Formats: sequence, structure tokens, C-alpha cells
Amino acid sequence: MHSQPSLSVSEQYLDGVLVLAVSGDVDLTTAPSLVERIRAALERGDRRIVLDCRNVTFADSKLAEAVLVGAKRLRDIGGDLAVALPPQPARRVFEILGVDTVVAVRDSVTEAIHALRGGLPGDSAA
Repeated sequence: MHSQPSLSVSEQYLDGVLVLAVSGDVDLTTAPSLVERIRAALERGDRRIVLDCRNVTFADSKLAEAVLVGAKRLRDIGGDLAVALPPQPARRVFEILGVDTVVAVRDSVTEAIHALRGGLPGDSAA
């Protein structure tokens, strides 16, 4: 019996930035729920979001797609999105697709928050 992939997303605020802690698999069946969580945050008025991916167990190109969709929606309203601690295979997909040239991808949540605040030149996409 094949089990369904699972995804959970928890929320917390750090330094005024919404951190969405993503756990489990991000793929064709679960990525839409991640995009929906980002959309719901936008509707609440959140404008800076970090996706904490340290507990992502599987990610395909759908994670990259969710990141790009979320970043576009945020930027359309003057916000931004960053990614922290993606698993190495997802980081490689980001590099291949150029996601890391559009969205700040960092090695810690703190660094991702810093990038959203425009900490260092090149930290956030123009």
C-alpha cells in the first residue's frame, strides 16, 4: 500500500517576519497547500515571509514553483520571500532553474530574515 505524501506547515513570527516551517514532502500533490498558506498569509497582511525548509524530507521542482509563485505574489504587493535551509537536492534544483538568482536562499532562518531586510548587497533580488 502506497501512503500519501504529507506536508505540514507551522507559523511563527521572528523579528516581525512570518516564518513558515515546512515539514514533509513537497511535490505535485502537496505544493498547492504550501502556496495556499502563503496566499492566506498575504490576505492577513503579511508582507515578508521566510520558508524554513530544514524539515523537508522530499522536494521536487514543485517546491521551486511554489517559491516562485509566492515570491511573485509578495512582490506584486511590495513584499518579499526568502528560503532557509532547503535540502541539498532542492537547493540543486533551485540552482538549475535559477530560483536562487530571484529569491534569497540562505543557510539559516536568521540569514533569510536579514536578506529580506536588505542586509547585504545582493541579499535580495532587485
